[in-house]
Amino acid sequence: MRHLDSNHAHVIIEVCPLREGLNLGEHLLEQLLCRQRAALAYRHEQVVVAVELALRVFDLEQLEALALLAVRVETQAENIGIVFFGIYCVLLGYLIYKSRFLPRVIGVLMAIAGLGWLTFLYPPLSSALWPYIAIPGLLGEGSLTVWLLVKGVNVSHRG
Repeated sequence: MRHLDSNHAHVIIEVCPLREGLNLGEHLLEQLLCRQRAALAYRHEQVVVAVELALRVFDLEQLEALALLAVRVETQAENIGIVFFGIYCVLLGYLIYKSRFLPRVIGVLMAIAGLGWLTFLYPPLSSALWPYIAIPGLLGEGSLTVWLLVKGVNVSHRG
């Protein structure tokens, strides 16, 4: 892959001419957007070159295998993210339960929701329990969101 050299920088400057009659803020915004478009066009050119190179190096069967690998890795990455979110929910539920700044039932609901998200450690289990995982998650996270929006935090309670 090529890096941005002086020829490309020169093209970006020529593509983004200065217009008269604009105040400083409008001029800066227009220049920023123009340079952003030029940089995206340059990145698009790099992606096209990479795809053309891949089509020459790999045969069709290998490209299909790489695409399938990308889909499977993406699914595993999502599962890992949900597991970390589950750990966060369990810890947040514990803190809410102990602090008394919020109702304890919200802490319990958040902890149960976190335990549900932790089932993504074993994907076949999370697939089998999916509707039952979503309900506590919606109740716990939804009740926390609604409570914070409507009531806020009760600072007068000291544990």
